[in-house]
Amino acid sequence: MLMFLNAMYGGLGQSMGAIIGGKLQSKFGTVKTFLYSGFCDFCFVTLVILYLRIRKESSFKNPQPIVPREKAVKGSEREKED
Repeated sequence: MLMFLNAMYGGLGQSMGAIIGGKLQSKFGTVKTFLYSGFCDFCFVTLVILYLRIRKESSFKNPQPIVPREKAVKGSEREKED
């Protein structure tokens, strides 16, 4: 499994990043590509921070499931009964 994940990250991820980054750089230029990618990173970080603030009862030290376990277990038991 780890080899598969490494191949996806190291092979496909870096290759696609280089291809897409090269296309953007040739179309918009180096400076604009850097600014656009910085803006996208800023938006992503902002969304992660907002998500973590909304889920105040959950944290990295004490993670809570999005769906309570009782409801998830009851739902899976109903599927088995059907």
